[in-house]
Amino acid sequence: TQTGRGNNALWLFDLAGQAPPKKVWEGNLNGFVIAANGFLYGPQPDLGAVIRINLDTFETKLIAEGFAWPTAVEMDDQGLLYVLDFNAGTVTQLNKDTSDKNIIATIEPGLDNMAMGPKNFPYANKLYVSSIGKNGIFEIDLNTKALRTVAAGRLTAPGGVAVLGTGDATRVFVADMFSLREVNAATGVVKNLINVDGMGIYPS
Repeated sequence: TQTGRGNNALWLFDLAGQAPPKKVWEGNLNGFVIAANGFLYGPQPDLGAVIRINLDTFETKLIAEGFAWPTAVEMDDQGLLYVLDFNAGTVTQLNKDTSDKNIIATIEPGLDNMAMGPKNFPYANKLYVSSIGKNGIFEIDLNTKALRTVAAGRLTAPGGVAVLGTGDATRVFVADMFSLREVNAATGVVKNLINVDGMGIYPS
């Protein structure tokens, strides 16, 4: 999938390298998954929707809408979809047949992509989520809905800095790409003040 600057399309690549890349569908689409039945399921961020594309006919069907900015879709062995919402910071379980939605995890705005874990223990039925906002990887147990931090940093891409106060009362404000954060200069504790979805622009 190709996104941005008006170049929104789905491309077909020949893995043997015998045929040139072919644009097969035009439209806004992000991280998608292809089911065993040959249907492609993917999010349309700007429309807050998840769609299905028939890869034989390229007919499109709306599966669900009402998301803030969905960036990726995954599927488990039971055929249930999982939708990552960048702006809402949520992971939603979605029934592709009924369009029923159930939020199974809330992390923080800035969720980017995800992948199902391998089928062997202890990774079976685990969903792994990458977060730009938290600069990390998170694990969701699909059986218990337990959320575990695999790895995370306190800042993502710190840019502009402003300092207020002195001594132990010193407050450091950081434009951290997708979030405006406050850092306690004495303890190093980071507090998230506002995210990109609350500002309408990137804090950086």
